[in-house]
Amino acid sequence: MGAEEAVSDSTNLPVEGHSANATADEAQNDCCAENGETDVESKIRSRGLQLRGECLPKITDITMSYREAWRTGKQGCLGTRRNLWDPQLFSGTWYFTCDGTDPNNFLVLHSHKDSCNWEKITISMWDLLDGFWVANKYRVIYQTRAGECGSSSKKTMVIEGFTRAFYEAMIKCIHESQVRLQLMQLELKDLQEGFTNYGASPCKAVAPRFRRSLPGYCESQLAAMALNIHATAQNDTQTVADTEAK
Repeated sequence: MGAEEAVSDSTNLPVEGHSANATADEAQNDCCAENGETDVESKIRSRGLQLRGECLPKITDITMSYREAWRTGKQGCLGTRRNLWDPQLFSGTWYFTCDGTDPNNFLVLHSHKDSCNWEKITISMWDLLDGFWVANKYRVIYQTRAGECGSSSKKTMVIEGFTRAFYEAMIKCIHESQVRLQLMQLELKDLQEGFTNYGASPCKAVAPRFRRSLPGYCESQLAAMALNIHATAQNDTQTVADTEAK
């Protein structure tokens, strides 16, 4: 990085009154500007992957972009789902698809054989966020919550057998979801503070489609909004790039 060279090279010492940290911050700001990221977004991304597990890769080591991860997830992958404590509850091999823009239906399990009349199963991103990731086995241990009852032993499930590309695509999409959710929460907080400080009320013309007081307003919808906006922006950027290339 240019900032590291400026610190280590005695001929490029910072001007008196400015610290080396300031030089590094300027270089980081330039890098963020080139990537189209704000300082706040860069700081959130610098926190890295916020998942529990073992042998997890650094998010910077996953070379695929969010767009590529979304495509990989939609292409799908074969995998297995079983109960952790009771092998008899093994539910077989499924065809998994991942939608990085839909937190509530993040993973959808389809029957991979026409002869198997299985109902599809959905796994939310929130279940996986609370799960335990074993990256060297391409495995996730999680507990089901929505629509299921019973003891925790019956609800503790394992999904595994994925390809490396699909597993890393899930991680990439979850990390992007975490970043977008935190950014949206900060924006809402700033809006709240602005309305409070200036005594203003939200204009109806730009009000959100649902109020926070409604039962339908929840964290998952907030994340879905942010991810859909981000995905649309990336699609527009790719379209412009393809047009210029032609």
